[in-house]
Amino acid sequence: EAPFPPTIVGWSVAQLGESNRSNSLKSIYSRITNDQSKDALKEIGIEIKDQNGQMKSASQILEELAGQWGSLSDEQRQNLGVTIA
Repeated sequence: EAPFPPTIVGWSVAQLGESNRSNSLKSIYSRITNDQSKDALKEIGIEIKDQNGQMKSASQILEELAGQWGSLSDEQRQNLGVTIA
């Protein structure tokens, strides 16, 4: 089971087959720390590094995003979904 709401990236991970779900999550985990994702997350107040300058885990970043997801506009959700997924 995913550590975040499956619709957080604009599509339902739960509806994918096991292989596709695994590949999709791998893609999200690899993209979440690229420059484009970093900038998009920073715009909504989420840093990908902790206070000590260490990279946060992808799960931690997604948990922070999940905590803010409900307060984001549809446009912000769409943009983040496309950027991260």
